[in-house]
Amino acid sequence: MGWDETTVVTYADLQAGARPGGEVRVEGGGLVRGADLSNWKVSWLLFAEATSPLSSLLPRPLKPGRVGREIPLFLECDFSGLTCPAFDPVIARFVRCRFERVDIELNLGTASAHFEDCTFSGRWDGNFDARPHALDPAKRVTVRGNDFTGCRGIGLQGGIDWTANTFDLSLHLVLWRGDPNWGQIRQIAEEDGYLRNVVSSIEGHGPFGLGQDWAVLDREHVADDLWTRLRRACR
Repeated sequence: MGWDETTVVTYADLQAGARPGGEVRVEGGGLVRGADLSNWKVSWLLFAEATSPLSSLLPRPLKPGRVGREIPLFLECDFSGLTCPAFDPVIARFVRCRFERVDIELNLGTASAHFEDCTFSGRWDGNFDARPHALDPAKRVTVRGNDFTGCRGIGLQGGIDWTANTFDLSLHLVLWRGDPNWGQIRQIAEEDGYLRNVVSSIEGHGPFGLGQDWAVLDREHVADDLWTRLRRACR
C-alpha cells in the first residue's frame, strides 16, 4: 500500500454517500448514522480516529477522545455485502449495524473496535478482542449483543463474555473451561494438533493469546468426527 494510491475521505463524506474503491482511509472522527454502506468493495479500508498519535503514550484515563467526535461512531449503518481483504476498524464504535453476507479479512488479524447489537453473516476472518487499542481511552472493548448466525471465521478473545453474544449452533462450538465435561473435551482435543493448541490456550499455557477461559470453534477448522464428539461432550 502506498499513500499516494490511497483515497482519503471523511466520515461526513460517508454520511453523504461517498463509496470510493481501492485503498481507502476514512479520517476526521464523527458520527455516521443510518448510512447505506452495503455492497462496498475495497482492497484496504481503515477507519481512523482524530486523536493525536501521542495519546498512545498517555495513561488510559488521560487519553483524549469522545465517541462520535474524535472517535468514529457508526450507528444503525448497513455494511452488508462489504468485501475487503484488509479491514482495520482501529477503535471505531459500531452500534446496531449490519455486517451480513460480508467477505472480510482483518488487516492485522484482530480488531479492537467496539461492536454492540450488530448482526454478522458471511466470512469474517479475524478475532474480536476485548483488550483495548493503545489509542482507546476505554478500559475494555465492548463486544456484546451481537448475532453471529451464519458468520464463518470469527474468533473472540481478550476477556469477552461468551454468554453476551449469539452463536450459530451449526457453525460454532464454544469450548469453556468451566464445562463439567472439560476432562472429556481435553481428551478429544488431544487427537488433533489445532484442537490441542486451542484447549491449552484456554487453560492459559498454549500458543494462542486468548486471555480468557473459553474459545469459539469454527466448523470449517474441525474434522467431522471430532466436531460431532465435541458437540456431544459440551454442555
